[in-house]
Amino acid sequence: MKFFENQSINIFGYSLSITVIIATLILIISGCLVNIILNKLINKRINKSKNRHRKNLLYSVKYVKTYLIFIIVCVLVLQSFGVSLTWLIASSAALVVAFGLGLQQLVSNYMSGATLIFSEWFSIGDVIKIDNKSGKITKIGLRNTHLITPLGENIIIPNSRFLNDIVSNWSQSSVPKLFEINVGVSYGTDLDKTTKLISNSIKSISNINKNYEPVVLLDNFGDSSIDLVVRFSLVDTFKEVTSKSDVRFMIEKTLRENSIQIPFPQRDIHITNK
Repeated sequence: MKFFENQSINIFGYSLSITVIIATLILIISGCLVNIILNKLINKRINKSKNRHRKNLLYSVKYVKTYLIFIIVCVLVLQSFGVSLTWLIASSAALVVAFGLGLQQLVSNYMSGATLIFSEWFSIGDVIKIDNKSGKITKIGLRNTHLITPLGENIIIPNSRFLNDIVSNWSQSSVPKLFEINVGVSYGTDLDKTTKLISNSIKSISNINKNYEPVVLLDNFGDSSIDLVVRFSLVDTFKEVTSKSDVRFMIEKTLRENSIQIPFPQRDIHITNK
């Protein structure tokens, strides 16, 4: 070891001791190994846990832990190179002041991410709607959150949006999320019979929530039809698009088999001679 203390390498005009270089490599490798071991331990806990909020907290610990290990290793490496932490902190403060406006949104995202991670507002696997986009949460990070939509789109949303915008969480509501389908029937149709037929028929769809009775409401007396609204709940809200399609197919089939017409728009024209 004494031999290495007297040896140095010139890199970009700077003389670095081999001992310092070896110590730096050991620190970096140790940090990586600690991170890998902790990841495996946390992943085991995640796989065993059946509590959704506990899983979300473990995911959060996993992400925060990685950042902390990175910061600790960076500080130790800088110290091994003889960099003054006092100077570094002072420089960082000056940079924050200089680029305060530019960093404001970034800091806001990180602070919002910390809030989301340690709160129980959202969990991985929740189906949410934000900015007219619905999707399932696949990852909650410190800076942004990842969603996948029913159409397979991967959306990355800055965390500050979750605190500043209106967000609907369909998975954690105590009241089931309801969906609506509009359908029109001809004037003169037996509405009691029609509403019962529609309500009973869509119950056979696998993703319809059997704990919530489908409801058919009279919405409006339109120009060409009596407008009805079919309201129902889903077991898996992530399958909204395909389930709505199934409901429409079932309504069309039921009305056709019972000779109930879905009218098309029409106008009566009266011609008078003066």
